[in-house]
Amino acid sequence: MSKENRCIIIYTEGETDEQFYRELLKYYGTCTDKYTPIYQKVIIKCLRGFGNFKFKVPRKFEKEIAQKFPDLEHHVFLAYDTDVFQFKSKPPINWQQVEKSLYTKGAFKVYHIKAEKMIEDWFLDDLDGLCTFLKIPIPPKLKGTNGLKKIGSLFKQSNKNYEKGYYTTHKFIPHLDLSLIQRKRSEVLKLLRDCMYKEK
Repeated sequence: MSKENRCIIIYTEGETDEQFYRELLKYYGTCTDKYTPIYQKVIIKCLRGFGNFKFKVPRKFEKEIAQKFPDLEHHVFLAYDTDVFQFKSKPPINWQQVEKSLYTKGAFKVYHIKAEKMIEDWFLDDLDGLCTFLKIPIPPKLKGTNGLKKIGSLFKQSNKNYEKGYYTTHKFIPHLDLSLIQRKRSEVLKLLRDCMYKEK
């Protein structure tokens, strides 16, 4: 079956999010009994910093996507944690301005995927899988005031350190139950899945 003329671009805030979406797309690829792909190309780009949604995305999109694939219909996803808005040190983002610039440079549609409050909260949706990877029992109560600190405390129980980025996340994310996380975060992730696939 021929694929539609869609190009899916996912811009992530950091390497942790990048690894998650790469694994999520692998999971979607295994659901051939449920979904038919309706895209021709999918590209994931790590921005390495929240502020780069403002400073780099429009320029990178124009040079790396729009000019290279002018015949494709570009669907742009901006994936980031919502906790960044709690800290004054983070640069404010005028999303309307970013979207307007992307549309001007050739985007067909722009979407936002917001991890509430951070991507680590999504990892904790599969606490069983995470603890199995760490070879520790599931604690009766998680220690920490946010997802990052809670995961950090779990890693310490296994004599490991949790660090954002590729080095740590590429080891454990493949062990998580992506179908479980997809179900629990379906309201947010549905935008991406429906843009990439149609149900059979």
